[in-house]
Amino acid sequence: MGNFTVGTAKLDITPGLGCHMCGYFEDRIATGINDPLYVKALAISDGEREIGLITLDIIDISRSVVEKAKELITAKTGVDAEHILISTTHTHTGPAVMSALGTPAEPGYADSLIPRIADAFIMAHN
Repeated sequence: MGNFTVGTAKLDITPGLGCHMCGYFEDRIATGINDPLYVKALAISDGEREIGLITLDIIDISRSVVEKAKELITAKTGVDAEHILISTTHTHTGPAVMSALGTPAEPGYADSLIPRIADAFIMAHN
C-alpha cells in the first residue's frame, strides 16, 4: 500500500444581508448572520491519482455551477473532473443559489461560487 497525501481547505461563502434565503416555501430575506457559511475541500492523492471531495453550506446547487467549477479545477490542477465530488449540506438558512420553493435566486451568487469552489480545492490540492 502506498503513501497518501491529504490536504484540506475552507473558504467563507457567506452572502451579504438582504439576500434571498431558500428553504421555507416562501421568500425570506436575510436580516442577520448567525454563523458563516463555507465551502470545504478535501484533496486525497496516492501519488498516481487524486480525488476531491467538496461540500458547500447551501441548500442546493445547479449542475452548470458544478460543471464550471470542475472545469476550472481541472484547468488549474490537472485533477480529472470525474474524480471530484461536489455536494451541499442542504441548509434551509442559506442563500438561494437558484430559484426554488417560491424563492428567487440571489442575483450573481451562483456565479460567485464557481471560483470559490475552485479556490478551496486548489488550496487543499496545494
